[in-house]
Amino acid sequence: MLRKIAELTGKRSTDPEVDIMSLNFVGSLRSVGYIVSGGRYRRLGENYRILGFETPKIKPTTDQWSEADQMLLRKFQEMSIPMGADHVSETIFREAIAFRGEDRPLHEMSWMYASCYELGGKSRGYFWEEMSGLKVLIFQRDVTRPSFRILPLSGEPADVYLLAQQLGRISVNSVKIVNATMKEVEFFKTKIPTLYWERGKQAVYSCEDILSHPEKYFNERARTTLRKNLRSSTFMTSLEMSGTFEPAQSQSVIDRWRKYNEPKQRQLAITRDYLAVTGSSLGKISILGFRDGYPCCLHILDRLTNHPEYAAQIVEKSLNYSAILGGAPGTADLNLHRTCEYLISMGIKFINAGMYMGGTDGLARHKLRLRFSEETDQASLTITTPFRRNE
Repeated sequence: MLRKIAELTGKRSTDPEVDIMSLNFVGSLRSVGYIVSGGRYRRLGENYRILGFETPKIKPTTDQWSEADQMLLRKFQEMSIPMGADHVSETIFREAIAFRGEDRPLHEMSWMYASCYELGGKSRGYFWEEMSGLKVLIFQRDVTRPSFRILPLSGEPADVYLLAQQLGRISVNSVKIVNATMKEVEFFKTKIPTLYWERGKQAVYSCEDILSHPEKYFNERARTTLRKNLRSSTFMTSLEMSGTFEPAQSQSVIDRWRKYNEPKQRQLAITRDYLAVTGSSLGKISILGFRDGYPCCLHILDRLTNHPEYAAQIVEKSLNYSAILGGAPGTADLNLHRTCEYLISMGIKFINAGMYMGGTDGLARHKLRLRFSEETDQASLTITTPFRRNE
């Protein structure tokens, strides 16, 4: 498909614009009812194929549901505790994580993951607790056509399974279990032999190794550029950014990065970046870089409760482009170098940079280049249950 689009547009098949056109074309086909399989070129090694056609069904909104289902939705909302991006919700989250016994330093163990990634836009969040000891976060996508994602904090897999079944009655799409454990996967498989679950790999950077052995991560030219950038830049950390100007300057980095990159990417997951700038967290770490007086790079991380030697990378934006005010090649390497220095001073040794199996090809290559090793990668498990409303 990419070769055909490139031929029709006069572009190269490797151009980002061609990738965007192919994704838009496939998305359009699926939206009108075509069943299309396959994945991104060079990523999954499988071509797109049209497998069939189903007339799309318009899913009813909650005001069109039966009275019994509307009552079930209201009962769920009344019995749960609404979650917001506030310190009370954060305290409940961190205490639950601390007692969860989770030994993996996953990206989802970060409060800012929950508050910025899951609760962005029109999403809602709830705490759900049962007498059995079950504690979960429930994320609701959309208000009029709700679908639910469960993040277990404590409790037995059987209780998570029963909750997913119950939520399925009021979920337009299949209920998902995010950040599941293998114990939960194995239990669900005993109940659902055809269970679909996936493993999302997360890249982990070693701050000490990046600083001690830069030759492993940067070629000679990049190291020369890094030394030059270190001399021509200044940085402010979260402890120093108490003035009211900081959010605006941090947002200006995101604004300029977005303006430059938006034409090259189909969908920019940018809302969570703005939420992270203004959001709060007990473990939030902000690092802002300047060149010639202009903000040129931004790092926002969140220290993990269950692994304080790890920080989850929430935002990483660097202006690597000379065409942008304050930008210059090698700014991303500069941003990472200064961030590693600061984290080590706080006793943080590792950065969980999040998943590298999604997003653009360039982002995946960037994370794979910087990860410490394949053995230190983390894996986040997601279960897609068959539980959903029967329309």
